[in-house]
Amino acid sequence: MKHIYRSAAGCRRPRRTPGGARGLKLYQLATQCETNLAAAHWVAKGVERELTFVKGIAEQVALQPQLVELTLTRDPLLIQPFLEHVARDMAHSSSHSWALAAADGTLLGRARYDTQLGQFERPVPGQSIIGTNYAYRDWFHGGSDDGKPLRETHISEPYVSTATGRY
Repeated sequence: MKHIYRSAAGCRRPRRTPGGARGLKLYQLATQCETNLAAAHWVAKGVERELTFVKGIAEQVALQPQLVELTLTRDPLLIQPFLEHVARDMAHSSSHSWALAAADGTLLGRARYDTQLGQFERPVPGQSIIGTNYAYRDWFHGGSDDGKPLRETHISEPYVSTATGRY
C-alpha cells in the first residue's frame, strides 16, 4: 500500500487511484471519511457557539443583585419564580434548565422549561431535589481537589440528572 497517504483530516486517500473496483472503493471511503470529519467539525463549532452564548447569559444572570439577595434568603418559594423567569426567557436556546445552589452546594431552586409542552416540569411530590447537597458535582467545584465552590463560570462535565435521569 505504498500509494496511500493520510489527508490533512487524517483520512487515508490513495495518491494515485488504482484502477477498478478497489480504487473506486478506496476513493469513496476516503471521501466519506473527510465528509464525516467536516460534519463533526461544524457540529462541534455549533455546540461551542451555543455553550459560549449560554455561558454569557449565566454570567449576566449571576451579576443581578436580586439573585444575590435570593441566595441569602435560601427560601425556595422566593427563588423558584426568579429561576422560572430566567428559564422562560431562555426557552429559545438549548438551556432549558436553571438551578441555584448555595455556597455549600445545597440546591436552593431548579426550574426546567419543557419547550414541547410549553410549561415547567413540576417535581413529583416527595421527590424534590431542592435541599439536596451537590458539592460533589463538577459544576460546583470544577474538578478541583479541594472541593471548594467555583468563583468563575465553568462548563461542567456531562452528568445524569438526579431530577430527570437524563443527561
